[in-house]
Amino acid sequence: MGYGFSVIELEELGKAIGNNLREQLEKNSIKSNEATIKEIVEKNVRDILKASVAGHGVPFVMPVQTMAPMDIVSIQKRLEEPAGNDEVTKKLQEFNDDLYTMMVCLKKSHPQQLLTYKNFESRWSELAKALNTQTAGSGLEWIPTGYSSQLIEQVELEAKVASLFRSFNMPTTTYQYPVKLTDGTAYLGGEATTDSPSMYRTSTMTTTDLSFVAKKLVANYPVTEEMTEDSIVPVLPVLKASIAKAIAKAKDNAIINGDTSTTHLDTGYTVAADDARRAWMGLRRLCSDANAALGLKNDGSSWTTAAGYGIYRALIAEMKKYATVKSNLQIILNTQMMEKFIDLNQVSTVDKFGSVATVKNGELTAVGGVGFTLSEHVGEDQNNSGIYDGSTLTDTQFLVVHKPSFWMGVRRGIKMSYVEKPLYGLDYLVITTRCIWKSIYDTATEQVVGWVYNITK
Repeated sequence: MGYGFSVIELEELGKAIGNNLREQLEKNSIKSNEATIKEIVEKNVRDILKASVAGHGVPFVMPVQTMAPMDIVSIQKRLEEPAGNDEVTKKLQEFNDDLYTMMVCLKKSHPQQLLTYKNFESRWSELAKALNTQTAGSGLEWIPTGYSSQLIEQVELEAKVASLFRSFNMPTTTYQYPVKLTDGTAYLGGEATTDSPSMYRTSTMTTTDLSFVAKKLVANYPVTEEMTEDSIVPVLPVLKASIAKAIAKAKDNAIINGDTSTTHLDTGYTVAADDARRAWMGLRRLCSDANAALGLKNDGSSWTTAAGYGIYRALIAEMKKYATVKSNLQIILNTQMMEKFIDLNQVSTVDKFGSVATVKNGELTAVGGVGFTLSEHVGEDQNNSGIYDGSTLTDTQFLVVHKPSFWMGVRRGIKMSYVEKPLYGLDYLVITTRCIWKSIYDTATEQVVGWVYNITK
């Protein structure tokens, strides 16, 4: 058994074990007979292996009781896949995330270095039984190396806009995804009447390599040097929730307001180079640049309770083939714009909108078959051009997006690291993920997103 070590590392490990035995014998003046050496080996070697394997960031393998390979695969799979209604998997993922957070926050390489190890060992013992693993015993044999899918799901719940779009895992930082842009054509085929019939007519299918280049999103939390296990345990749920919100807000803001141009479209902000809005071209910018030529950036200055529905329907009509399946569309707006939709004449009375009319309960879940997503990142302080300039703050807006046309590529899930800054008296918890959001179609020619601006508040 190599325990994941190279030959050189095994040699160094052997030296460490030998040195440990010699120190024990010399310190206690113990006679070095076979029985004594065996006792010291059984007592101390496991700790050396634990510390060494922990440094490799791989699952801990007991030298006497080895964790079955299928158990490792099964546990890792449960950590990476959605738990659904499986309570055991939920508890496993929560256990993994709590332990991972504590180890990083407290700068520990192995769970046994935690003062609260006994509590976690007890939780793991119960989980091991529920997981029906092949390995007997109750020892904590899993060293977490990252967050489970539970935290990812929490991010998606918080990310109201990002969760609208398809997500896929990127095997490399720059990934060429083969995307079919135009379907082939089917032709009439005849029955073969000779030994060498003519080949069926070939279809032409246009394809292109869509390049996804992952960008890093970072949340940096300052912490005091005096942080202890007693102080970190009570805030674990709050910290995990905060991490999810921070990453989710960055994604949503970039999707709506992203702009990689030298000058950001919202001139009233100083959008720094490390602002999340610099990650990629967002929906508003796509409409301002490419889709503006397609008639998908529309002035809504004539919006009233009577005329608003017509303005909305005109935008939907301009999305052409992408608007044929209304469930593929989504209206993204702020709370103020939501109230304007609720007040529309066409949806407010039973005679016009049926049993779901807003007169019934003051709520509106969809209009024209298209649902709503509320986001704080859809500003309600624009000028007449739909831009935040820091001066004229009179107008609001809304967007309509074709959800299948945009994908979120994920290169790496959420990781946490601990950065020490002793000169400042503060350390930092740095949360990172790598992802990229973009359209799979050419937004200069395809009507995949529309924007109505200049709607008086």
